[in-house]
Amino acid sequence: MKREQGFTLIELLVVISIIGLLASVVLVALNSARSKSRDAKRIADMNQIAKAMELYFNSCDSYPVVTASTTLTNSMSVFLGTAANCGDNGGASPNGGIGSTLVGTKISGLSAAPTPADSTTCATGSNNSYSYRSYENSVMTDFTESNDDAVSYTIYFCLGDNVGGGGGIQSGVRRLTPSGFQ
Repeated sequence: MKREQGFTLIELLVVISIIGLLASVVLVALNSARSKSRDAKRIADMNQIAKAMELYFNSCDSYPVVTASTTLTNSMSVFLGTAANCGDNGGASPNGGIGSTLVGTKISGLSAAPTPADSTTCATGSNNSYSYRSYENSVMTDFTESNDDAVSYTIYFCLGDNVGGGGGIQSGVRRLTPSGFQ
């Protein structure tokens, strides 16, 4: 008798199902790594922005002034102005602040939040963006005049998962202020 060479249909189906199972396990692990990577980028962005805000404050005795909440984008930067009172008019040239094409020294480039959003909390509305607000006094009053100095700021951002273990930053919409993460 002559024996035929090759695989049976059952053998092929078993091999294909094992490959499919392994591929699905790898994809789940990859999605988790992507989510953690986006959250790590968000935290690094916030630390960089906080440093830029402190450099600006040290030079101008004010944080950059905005009279309404401003969504930060990749084309924006923090600038020191060329005028003596660099933080007194909402960041318009030549007084520096946050913007795309200001006159003065660029302290730091800003970046938009990484996409796609991680969770349903971060995916709703504008939660997956970095939003900057400045305040004219310590009780977080919005500006009535754009020529006042900003004594505080808040940057809103969203995390898809907890970062930094038990004592770290919880998932969801978070805030960065001059005192740190909240």
